[in-house]
Amino acid sequence: MLKAEDVTSKRLDHHGIVSSVIQDLGIIEYIDKELETGEEEVTSGEAVAAMIINGLGFSDRPLSLTPQFFEQLPLEQLFGRKIESSQLNLGLRISCRYRLRKACETVN
Repeated sequence: MLKAEDVTSKRLDHHGIVSSVIQDLGIIEYIDKELETGEEEVTSGEAVAAMIINGLGFSDRPLSLTPQFFEQLPLEQLFGRKIESSQLNLGLRISCRYRLRKACETVN
């Protein structure tokens, strides 16, 4: 029998809609196909999706607090797999932006 103390909930708010649009457009898969992923456990496409969700989070918190922003969200529902908020850190965003910039330079 399930006990009340075993049940937790997290608010999805509008982030579920943003995540669904990202998935419907295939943004994560497209970016993962075009960019190599570094040694991080989170792919480049997932990092970009996290930046989009954070940017549309209507939050006045600086981007350096991204892990704290995602602590309150159900990441498994947003990304379709288990991701820890601590994995969405500044190092991941910097390396992903570097790979994006490098890919854009090769197109030009």
